[in-house]
Amino acid sequence: MSSLPVNGIPLEVEFNRVDPSSELPQAITCIQRLRIPLGNETAIAFYSSFHKALTHGQYGSGRSERS
Repeated sequence: MSSLPVNGIPLEVEFNRVDPSSELPQAITCIQRLRIPLGNETAIAFYSSFHKALTHGQYGSGRSERS
């Protein structure tokens, strides 16, 4: 942790226009970007999607390369 910048790492936040029907947020860690889903119809569904992502997000989407 001592190698992190003093002021943190800048985070970009954007709406997910790539897949507007997506209901889960996406973290793109290589470029520090958070994509907010547009597919939730209510505020409760929006909060629920973030809770689901934070609870189960440690498993990832399988996109990372493994050496």
